[in-house]
Amino acid sequence: MKKLYNIFMVGLAALAFSACESDRDSNPTLLEPDTFVLNVPPYAENNVYDLENSKAIEFTCSQPDYGFPIATTYSVQMSLNENFTEENEEAGTKLNYVTLATKYTSTKVDVDAVEFALALVELWDLSGSGELPDTPVTLYIRMQAALTSNGSGACTSNVIKLPRVLGYKAEAPVTLPEKMYLIGSFAESDWNAWLEMTPVEGSTGKFSRVVTFAGGDAMKFNMNPGWDGNQVAYFDGLVPDESKKLADVGGVDDGNGGLNIQIGNAGTYEVVVTVKVAGTKLAYTLDFYEATAE
Repeated sequence: MKKLYNIFMVGLAALAFSACESDRDSNPTLLEPDTFVLNVPPYAENNVYDLENSKAIEFTCSQPDYGFPIATTYSVQMSLNENFTEENEEAGTKLNYVTLATKYTSTKVDVDAVEFALALVELWDLSGSGELPDTPVTLYIRMQAALTSNGSGACTSNVIKLPRVLGYKAEAPVTLPEKMYLIGSFAESDWNAWLEMTPVEGSTGKFSRVVTFAGGDAMKFNMNPGWDGNQVAYFDGLVPDESKKLADVGGVDDGNGGLNIQIGNAGTYEVVVTVKVAGTKLAYTLDFYEATAE
């Protein structure tokens, strides 16, 4: 009988262990990696990247080890120095890199060659090195990653070297808008009136307006006051993490196959739209800040 009892207890322990294992599998722990791997392109060492005569520059990376597969957003950064530095007056360092505007959700990234060339022009101007040369230059590339859902888990890849990149004085094929308008279910608009935003002084491509939202209100914005197909709907990466948390921002079905920008937390916010040129298109960022009703 004692032997049977022992066997019974061993069986219970095995079941308990299995249940714990199953629970861990269904509730994985989110890890916080410090870095991830950006691969050196196969022909980088012996190739000249002629940006004016290219369509795209391809990069591949591994997903950061978050402990399990999860939607991740990537951005590309470029520098003339392998040591990327931030603006820091106390340390005596200056910002020496640029971040390309386009964000990606795949570990295979095709950077538009025009956007890459425009970033190189911006970087060269930042360096104060005079005119961009008509001969190849050496560039250093890294990527940043963060969770698509909320922007957490941010980490930076290793730095890779592109020994020969031939740039040119690229000009953006699109121009920044001079005006921006909001529309939505909030009381001031009620999906009928497009409300003009105010350009932010000294910041080209940035617009602001104070808006009071009820919880669950939704909105969209457009450079033109109408439904011309250019209105901006919700997409992953549109709203930075801090603004998402502050106003509880997310996407909600608009009934037409797209997503409205929904504000979950009622309140009065300064709504800020920032537009940048990203190669052949415009890239948008939408921020929410605490504000006092006007």
